[in-house]
Amino acid sequence: MALAPRTVAEQAVTDAEIAAAAAIERVLAERLAVKDVVRLTGLDQATVRRLRQLETDTNDDVGTIAEGADAEVA
Repeated sequence: MALAPRTVAEQAVTDAEIAAAAAIERVLAERLAVKDVVRLTGLDQATVRRLRQLETDTNDDVGTIAEGADAEVA
């Protein structure tokens, strides 16, 4: 029984990371450098790189989740 809330929480984290990755890619599409993204978001460079890799690894899922990212991340 305790696994169900954990599974839901893990999925929420995954969804949030995918939304963040999509938002980072949108910012980078505006021709900002990664160092600018780091400065704007307060994330460290390693986290930005990890999220960018996540966006690449899950590119099929990003479209559906990123559609709601504007409301969640903005």
